[in-house]
Amino acid sequence: MGRLSGKVSLVAGSTRGLGEAIAIEMAKEGANVAVTGRSREGGQRVAKAIRDAGGEAKYFFLDLADEKSVETCVNDVVAHYGALHVLVNNAAPTDHVTGATHDMDGKLVDKADGKVADMTTERWRKVLTPGLDGLFWAMKYSIPEMQKAGKGSIVNISSTASLLGIAYLDAYTAIKGAMNAMTRSVAVSYAPHIRVNTVVAGPFLTAGLAPVVANPKVKAAFLQTICAEDIAAPSAIAPAVIFFASDESYYVTGQLLGCDGGLSIKMAIPTFSLAEY
Repeated sequence: MGRLSGKVSLVAGSTRGLGEAIAIEMAKEGANVAVTGRSREGGQRVAKAIRDAGGEAKYFFLDLADEKSVETCVNDVVAHYGALHVLVNNAAPTDHVTGATHDMDGKLVDKADGKVADMTTERWRKVLTPGLDGLFWAMKYSIPEMQKAGKGSIVNISSTASLLGIAYLDAYTAIKGAMNAMTRSVAVSYAPHIRVNTVVAGPFLTAGLAPVVANPKVKAAFLQTICAEDIAAPSAIAPAVIFFASDESYYVTGQLLGCDGGLSIKMAIPTFSLAEY
C-alpha cells in the first residue's frame, strides 16, 4: 500500500509545473488525486497520464480568483470521491508575476509585478486576489470537508521570495509571506485534527525556467545561489509534500520546510579560495 492510500487529495494548480509533478507522485503513493486549474486541456492531460500509469485522478476546473469557482471545485471533488483529506495549495498567479502584456503597437498594457509605488491597485489585486483570497477560499471550503472525514492535512507551497527580498516582486512576496504566517495561525486554530504545513520552494527546472537556464552563463549564475550541484526537476519537491500529506507527519504542524537547494541559507558573497590569501 502507498503512503497516501485511501486519501483524496486536491492539488490546486496541478495542470503543469510543480503542481503536475506533485499530483503524479501523490497518485503513485495511492492517493485519489483531484487535478485542478484553469487549463482544462492541461488538467485533462495530467489526469489521463496518471490513470494511464495505473493511478486514479480526475480534472476539476478551479479559478482561485473566483470564490464561487473554489467552492464549486471543492464540492465537486467531494461529490465525486466521497471525501477530502488533503489540500495542496500550490497555485500561484504566475502569469501576473512573471510576464507583461503588450498591445499591437508594442505598448505595455498589463504591467507585471513590481515595486509598490509603480503598481496600480488593479495590478496589485490581480496578484493578491488569487494568491491570498484564493488561499483563504481554498481552506475555507476544504476544512469543513476534512472535519467530516475526521482529520486532514493542508500543504502550502510557498517560495523563498517569502524569506528573502527580491526586487520587483513586492506583490508576490506579500502573498507568500502571508501564506507562511497563515500556516502557523490556521494550524493552531484547527488543531489537533487538521495539520497545516508549508514547503518553501526554491528554483526548479520547470518549463518556465528551463529555457532561461539553457544559457550556460545564466545557469552558472543560478548555481552560485544554491548549495545543490544542479537545479532540481519539479518531482524533487514531491517527497516533502507527500511527507506532510501522509500520516507519517502526524506530530508535525505549523512548520515551514525549505526545499530550495540551500538558496535560503547561502550567504551571497563572492566565491573565493582561501589559498589566495
